[in-house]
Amino acid sequence: MSEGHWIINKVLAGHAMSFNMDTLVTMWAAMIFLLVVSFVATRKLSIFPGKMQYVLEGILGYFNNLVGSMINKDGENIFRL
Repeated sequence: MSEGHWIINKVLAGHAMSFNMDTLVTMWAAMIFLLVVSFVATRKLSIFPGKMQYVLEGILGYFNNLVGSMINKDGENIFRL
């Protein structure tokens, strides 16, 4: 089942644990990418958005609508911008 994957098995605090390093490396790379893009995009915010701010606000609005459509009316206040 782990054929082709980089899996590390460790015993931590008496518990056998298995770490899929492919997933962990990809997750850390995505986090670093998002941090860099967020830093660059929020350095020069203004009331009149530039191209980068306009694109990122559109992406954020898309995800806001996506999550909002998945949450029922009782949980509407969970995700708010």
